[in-house]
Amino acid sequence: MKKSPGKNLYIVLVVVLLLTNACYSEYVTMRFDSHHGACWDRDSTKVAVVISSQAWRAPEGIARFPDGGQVKRVLRKVAMYIFDPGQMEIQKVADFTDLAEVIGSNRSSWDSNIAFNDSRIYYHVNPVHDWDFLLGMGRRTEEDSIRFREVQAKYSNYFAYDMENGEKIRLEPEEYHDASKFFQRTNLTWLNEQLRELPKADIGLRIRDVQQNYSRHDGHFIEETIYMENGSVLTRQAVFEQIIAHLEKEQIQDLLDKMARHKNRLKEPESERYWRRAEGLYRKMEELL
Repeated sequence: MKKSPGKNLYIVLVVVLLLTNACYSEYVTMRFDSHHGACWDRDSTKVAVVISSQAWRAPEGIARFPDGGQVKRVLRKVAMYIFDPGQMEIQKVADFTDLAEVIGSNRSSWDSNIAFNDSRIYYHVNPVHDWDFLLGMGRRTEEDSIRFREVQAKYSNYFAYDMENGEKIRLEPEEYHDASKFFQRTNLTWLNEQLRELPKADIGLRIRDVQQNYSRHDGHFIEETIYMENGSVLTRQAVFEQIIAHLEKEQIQDLLDKMARHKNRLKEPESERYWRRAEGLYRKMEELL
């Protein structure tokens, strides 16, 4: 008995979907990048900085050919923050995720200009490349093109954030350029070292936001973290801060027992390697009891 063409096509589509889904790592890699242009206020007590926050699944198998493949993004955010290194506190003051949806979230695609003057942050963000050039890249529906032009119109403007009342103010170009002449750049190497010490949710790396685009249960995130299966340090830190730290004490003790049993089951030198990577997490979990 011959199979119908429609049934054959259905089988092919199912196979393709299964292969496509299996062509990406199950583990999520997180990353944040401070944009060039971060600057101090006049008293050098606070820093204004644009940060890209990203998470993705790496390509595997046939998805890596022919050129290494494209990652599957599950989180893409860009925002401007005020960071107080003395208090180790950070506050988001402007969100640019709509622009990130158009030009991507990689820092190299952004032209971020900031000046911190008195109680205001003056800023103007744009893509590095020409808008018309970007619009011509790839296929876009009419709806996509309309949305693109709306975002372009929005970001052709200049803005200031008023720290006293939390308002965003639209400026004339001349007013922006006059007010933004003063700035004191921040060393990004130093800044990134400070930002790594903050809770990952505070810099846009939220597990719950990832789960909106990637159906992965809390239990899977926990397992890959306690067994050190996910190589992304930032992801493991986010899982600890946002999931494990909120469990009941009995649940945390159960995870500690699992880690101890896992270490004992491994042979040397694997056992020592595992414990070298996992001991810090184990001790932090003990402190929660």
